[in-house]
Amino acid sequence: MMKSLGYRPEFAGAVEAAASTGGQIMPPIMGAAAFLMAEFLGVPYTQIARAAVIPAILYFTGIWIGVDLEAAKTGLRGLPKHALPKLKTVLRERGQLILPIIGMIFFLSTGRTPTKAALYGLILSVLAGVLKKDVAAAEVASGVERDYTPFDRLTGVIIAFAAGTFALREFLSVGVGIAALLAAAPPLAYYGALRLLAGGDPEKRGGALATLDKFGAFVMPIIGAAVMWVASGSLQSAVVYGIGLYFLSNALTGEPQVSLRQLLSALETGARGAVGVAVACAGAGIIVGTVTLTGLGLKLATGLVDLSGGNLLLTLVFTMVTSIILGMGAPTTANYIITSTIAAPALVKLGVLPMAAHLFTFYFGIIADITPPVALAAFAGAGIAKADPFKTGINATKLAIAAFLIPYFFVYSPDLLMINPGLNTVRILIGSVVGMVGVGAAVAGWFRTFSPWWERLLFLAGGLLLIEPGLTTDLIGVGLLALAWFTQAARLRMRKTALRA
Repeated sequence: MMKSLGYRPEFAGAVEAAASTGGQIMPPIMGAAAFLMAEFLGVPYTQIARAAVIPAILYFTGIWIGVDLEAAKTGLRGLPKHALPKLKTVLRERGQLILPIIGMIFFLSTGRTPTKAALYGLILSVLAGVLKKDVAAAEVASGVERDYTPFDRLTGVIIAFAAGTFALREFLSVGVGIAALLAAAPPLAYYGALRLLAGGDPEKRGGALATLDKFGAFVMPIIGAAVMWVASGSLQSAVVYGIGLYFLSNALTGEPQVSLRQLLSALETGARGAVGVAVACAGAGIIVGTVTLTGLGLKLATGLVDLSGGNLLLTLVFTMVTSIILGMGAPTTANYIITSTIAAPALVKLGVLPMAAHLFTFYFGIIADITPPVALAAFAGAGIAKADPFKTGINATKLAIAAFLIPYFFVYSPDLLMINPGLNTVRILIGSVVGMVGVGAAVAGWFRTFSPWWERLLFLAGGLLLIEPGLTTDLIGVGLLALAWFTQAARLRMRKTALRA
């Protein structure tokens, strides 16, 4: 979509990489290593999530500013207001599409693994699709003809039996044969009752019977899912069973929403899209395997920390380098375990708060995914956007500049972590967000117009001073940003005057 709006492919891929990587540092559901951090520090996870709020806001503010300034710099224009969809209309027509997101957050927050949460998210995606009420109207309006075959109905029956049998066996521990019969019983009984009471003639149905037949594809899944929820006590099994009943009800009493042809086409499209991502990740995997199998990452981690010689800034820099190098060859969780074991105690001995020390190692272990030369997330984003992986990584690093700066700030100024939240936190948050705007303008080289090097320095210095908590630094930072803004405004006025002349 970003490419179609005019963004460069490598920039579009970078936005995807930077934004998706930031999901691990965004509360309420952070990366798996954050839960380990709570165990290591002996504090509730809610304290970890609270401490990560302001840094996460600054991270995504940086990405937002980067995208906005890129559009301004390249002359891209947003859609006119009359062309934008109305919120009420979108929620009414497509509000059900938020179900998978809510579901994944719910399952993650209740202790499910990311893999299971993703699986249930896919199930809810199917459910969101079948709950869409305007499919038929959209098809009629677009002139698309329904062309369903007996094989399409058979597909619905197979999916229904598979889902129902899986749910019953998984959560009720019954045999395969009994599970299959129980899975088919509700819709078969419903279908048979309709045909029996109506005498096989659709014209004889009236009143409530006609309504039940018309909305059978929705009534039976809801009833079946409710029964399964009560019987098994499992919401997951109810969702799986309900989806299965929907397909079976459609196959027996109505027209299936998804034909076999559409299903195969969707699978083909997904497989084609995965090829580019798989190839890019396979190339990066060669480096990952080398770093992991040779033990190079662990050796570098120990050596770099020893080189600091007790200097806090050097220790922080070496810890950052260590985390990024380890991030090339280890998952975020393993990276955090290693660096927190080696570097975090050294940082604490130098006077850093334990929360800040552990979050520091956590952050840089995550952004290793967008830091060239490996940058697994950037490689994946490049595959999706069909862009150059290295250029995508460079752009992702620029967009995620906050992740390289904020950890140093919260080490020296723990107020950013809301250790003792209060009214001062509001001032810190507002000042930091404005500061990130300045940093973003410095990185982009553009604000209202092109920024020469000295203006970029003003934006950078002003932004960094605003991120640093403190009234004096805030006032100086505002002054520097105001100076940069006025110089740009003056140049724009001079340019307009020259054009009029």
